[in-house]
Parts: sequence; structure tokens; C-alpha cells
Amino acid sequence: KLEVVYNGADYKLFSPFANIVRSYDSRPLIGVALGEFEAKYQMLSSILSVISRVSSIIPNIKLKIVGTLRVSMLSRYPRLRGKVKVVRTVSYSKLPLVMRDASFGIIGRPNTLPWKLSIPVKFFDYIACGLPVFAFGPPRSELQFFIERFDLGVYVPSNDVNVLADKLVEFVKNLDSFDRKRILKVAK
Repeated sequence: KLEVVYNGADYKLFSPFANIVRSYDSRPLIGVALGEFEAKYQMLSSILSVISRVSSIIPNIKLKIVGTLRVSMLSRYPRLRGKVKVVRTVSYSKLPLVMRDASFGIIGRPNTLPWKLSIPVKFFDYIACGLPVFAFGPPRSELQFFIERFDLGVYVPSNDVNVLADKLVEFVKNLDSFDRKRILKVAK
């Protein structure tokens, strides 16, 4: 049997796990990052640096990494001890279960033409769960256009860790303003 999965995400699989009504006043803020982080283009070192800087301002921020990476990479970020959970690669059907407690999705992109012209599949997985997205990378990218056009989160046209940390603090403080029902409609 052939089943078409539009936009690279199975909306029917992910959307039942979306938490539509969220308040971030008292619960942990969990950013989720999907990918094969052995590859440098995933920008994991930038993501970890940003979360490390932000954790001193917003102590309840955490990161859930879903995919492969060398655990030794985490040892370079002592501030993140106890704030990062690594979930090894899971089957696609189990991915929504892993993402259901997330507050937002995070995507980093290198400043090269192929990444400027593409939208990663994980973006569609995030919005199919109703997650606002914090993304960064090259200016005037397709990902930036899509996020801004449909108000699906924040895109920062930079890879500067200091700029990203400031923007992530601003994004997290405004998480409740993102309409998750509308994000789900866009995903559908």
C-alpha cells in the first residue's frame, strides 16, 4: 500500500501528540533538535553554545537531542550538565512520542547555497506537532521565508552565537504568543 506523506511529515501521526494549550511560567522549556549530529552542517556546536549561554538567563531551559552524536561533544559544555537529554535515533512512528513534551523545535543551517535553498524535513515534523520553531542560518533563505510568512516561530539570519542567544531569550519569553492551533493548520 502506498501512502503519500505531504511536506515530509505525517500530520496524522504527529498532530495527536501536539499540546495546544501551554503555559511556560512554571514548567521546563524544552527545545528539541532532530538530526544526525555527526554532520557539521547540523550546527550542533552552535546550538549547544546558544543553549549554554541562555541557561544562565533562563535556568529552566533544556535541550532534547534526537539522533546520533558523540557524547564527548557534550563534555565541552559543562553548564549544560543535567540540561541535555540525548535520545538515540528512534523509528519515525515513535518520534511524536519523543517530541510531545517539547516546547519548541530548533534548527541551525550553515551559510551555504544548498542549505539556503532547502527546508529540512525536521521543520515539517516540528510544525506537525504544533511546535513553534527557532531557526538560524543564512539570510533570505527558503526556511526564513516560510517561517516568517506563516508566523511559525523565529528565524535569525545569523550564525553569531551572541546574537542567537539574545534572540532565543526573546523567543522563549514570547512562546505563549504562538498559536499552536494555527501552526497545526499550516502543517496540515
